[in-house]
Order: sequence, then C-alpha cells, then structure tokens
Amino acid sequence: MLEGCWPGQEKEALRYRLMPAVYSVSSIRRLAEAARAAGERVPVHLKIDTGMNRLGVPWNDMEAVLDALLASDSLRLRGTFSHLASAEEEDASFTLEQTRRFHQAVGLVRDRGLDPGELHLANSAGLLYHPGLRSMSARPGIALYGYFPDPERCPESLRPVLSLKSRIGQIRTVPPGASVGYNRLFAAERTTRAATLPVGYADGYRRSLTGKGWAIVRDRLVPVIGSVNMDMIVIDVTDFSEIQEGEEVILLGSSTHCRVDASAWACWLNTSAYEILCGISPRVPRVYPALGTSTA
Repeated sequence: MLEGCWPGQEKEALRYRLMPAVYSVSSIRRLAEAARAAGERVPVHLKIDTGMNRLGVPWNDMEAVLDALLASDSLRLRGTFSHLASAEEEDASFTLEQTRRFHQAVGLVRDRGLDPGELHLANSAGLLYHPGLRSMSARPGIALYGYFPDPERCPESLRPVLSLKSRIGQIRTVPPGASVGYNRLFAAERTTRAATLPVGYADGYRRSLTGKGWAIVRDRLVPVIGSVNMDMIVIDVTDFSEIQEGEEVILLGSSTHCRVDASAWACWLNTSAYEILCGISPRVPRVYPALGTSTA
C-alpha cells in the first residue's frame, strides 16, 4: 500500500493481510498498536521523502521514525522507497539529487541496525530515462499501459494495450436542420445517420469531449456529435451505410488503419494521458483477453 494506512484504516489493512507503507512516527505507532492487538507481526515499507514533499519521512530527519521502528516488536521492515518528482524532464539534476538523498537515507537505516529490505525508487520515467536506477526494484505506472511519461522521448518500444469499446444501440435518421442532444449543440446540415452508444461521462467518456471526440467503426474514423451525456453519446455514420446496430465501436484504441488513444484525448482536452487512463469509471467491465476473463 504505497500510501500506507490513513488514520482508522489499520485494522482493515491487517484483515486483508496487506503490506502498508509507513512514513511518520504516528503512522508507525497506529499500525503497531493494531498489530499488537491482533497478535500479528506486520511487514511494512518505509517511505522516505527525498524532495517530492507530499508523503514520507524527510530524508534528513529520520531519527525519530527509525527509533519508532526499532522500538516496535509488531512491525518488520521489508522495504524502503521514495518517489521521483521530475524524472521525465530533460534536466536530470533533481532526479540525481533525489537518488543521492535516497541512498544517504538508506545508509542511515543500515547504520541504525535495520535491514532496509527491498529498495525501490524508479517510476515509469525513472525506468525509461535513468538506466542507473534499474539495479533496484521499480514501480512502473503509465508504461504498463504502453504510454510514455514524456511522449517526445521514446527510448523503448511501447504499444498502448488498453481499449475502451462500446456497441451501437440505435441508428436513427436526423433530417437537415434537426438537432442532436442537450442544448442542441449539433444541428444536421444534411440527412444524417446518427448512431447512439450506451456510454457517457459516467463511464469516463469525458463531457469535455463534446464537439471534439472521434471513434472508430469498421476501421473508419467517425465524429462524435452533440453533447456527451451521462449515459449516451451519438456518432455520425452517414458516410457508411453498411454500419448497423449492434456493431462494435472503439472509443479508445486502434484498428488496422485508425487509432484514437489516450494521447489523442489528452491533446483534445489539454490534459495528460494519465488522467484519461485513470478516469475510466469502475462501472465499465474490465476484460483481460490473455486470461479470457472479465470483471465488472
């Protein structure tokens, strides 16, 4: 648990036999008390703040936290880690400084007689752009989806692996001058075949894609028309008379000749692919083709 236990979550973490991070004297004491009450010895990872200033024990002020770990007989240190703030940037100076601070802190852990356990520092950017960090464990995030932290720097070959798909629920004919959706944001200039999909911003298809989105049907790009609703969007399939109800539509992903990926959405919405990928709603079923299984 990279964020550890927020106050009050300790018993639940023990019940599910999780391995929390600890990052302060208070977090250690709360977890140690819960572990003693349960009669267990809990493995933990120590999070060190080397410059992110978000969560962790400061790398240059660790004595009290190490004292608390040494005083606890219900916790055992299994790993030590930190997080990089700007590893995707061309200027590597701060990443190098964070790495130096991390190793200095790990040395202090050892000096106090503790085994720091598994060491991990690199995120996706650290792995891709700082080969020297590959001697330790790592926590890749966006790279597991097949995207680069910095799309302008691509030292490895990655391929996006996630697709977001729907199916056409209904196709209707919209006459010239008629509008589609809330606030009549789209008005047909010609007789239009409008196909409705059962997906919307409650699923993670962002409302801000209104007037910007594209989808793929039968290896062809088609525009999303009208406003993005909570549970429905409409695409224009006028130029492809063979497209029928029930057909698959790719909202994120690729076909033989077309691609609409999270980087495209990020460009349209002036955000990052991280936010797009994290924004797919839990109500969307997850299908894992390699395993042949799905979860809802």
